[in-house]
Amino acid sequence: ETMQNMTSNFRLGFGSFVDKVVMPYVSTVPRKLQEPCDGCAAPYGFKHHMRLSTDTSSFAEEVKRAQVSGNLDAPEGGFDAIMQAIACKDMIGWREKARRLLVF
Repeated sequence: ETMQNMTSNFRLGFGSFVDKVVMPYVSTVPRKLQEPCDGCAAPYGFKHHMRLSTDTSSFAEEVKRAQVSGNLDAPEGGFDAIMQAIACKDMIGWREKARRLLVF
């Protein structure tokens, strides 16, 4: 809502990351690949949850709905996720002459 009060010329999207699903980034023990910690989703590299949109309610819902995952240490797949968001411009929904900001 705050962003909508400042400008109507914005888009929000949502993606998340954990790590590459290979050693040494995650445990390759079969049960840990399914549930790395109690109640955690299986690890993954990058998930594109929501294309860029002005729908702030959908953005908030996607963030709430995103499952937590884990690995052997702090998630290190952030740069892979950034590259996906940059390289997949049609899927993400980047506009041609827009400024692009990724919150990491």
